[in-house]
Amino acid sequence: MATLDAAALRNPSSRDIRRRFEAAVTSIAVMFVCCIGAAEAAPTLEYQVKASYIYNLTQFIDWPQHTLGEEFLVCVYGAHRFHDALDTLEGNRVGDRPLTVRYLRDMRLADSCQILFIPASEAPRTLQILRAAPVTGLLTIGETRDFTDRGGIIGLVKIDDKVKFEINEAAAERAGLAISAQLLRLAVKR
Repeated sequence: MATLDAAALRNPSSRDIRRRFEAAVTSIAVMFVCCIGAAEAAPTLEYQVKASYIYNLTQFIDWPQHTLGEEFLVCVYGAHRFHDALDTLEGNRVGDRPLTVRYLRDMRLADSCQILFIPASEAPRTLQILRAAPVTGLLTIGETRDFTDRGGIIGLVKIDDKVKFEINEAAAERAGLAISAQLLRLAVKR
């Protein structure tokens, strides 16, 4: 499986980093398309790419040690369109922890999550969800254009029919998350 190795990215140019990151995301998306049977309801390519982003982003973010448990939990709140794209990531490792996906309907269950994905279906409640989320050690990811403006950490946005990402550095700092400089350089600036 294609992942980005932080050690291999010590001094490359921003263009090299972007090309490697996009290649890793594309490789995982192709893997999803090839591995899903015709009889199964396949998620759209957009959500396969978003699932790939979620996994690859973990390679460039450090969580406070006291917020990590036995497994690395990626949680999705509310109605979403991932189908099984995220489930395919289960069993991969984030550091030395196995990745597990959970689907939540109650924000009180988000306390043990390392990532909380808030889908566009929850856009009217984004502020309420972000306020109910744990303050420390939770990477919030959304897919609405104003997600980072509302206090979310990473927004997966479509620009020219491509999925890109924005980063709210201040929100990441409040959550105690350290985002690599390489990843910050790749983020879309508005």
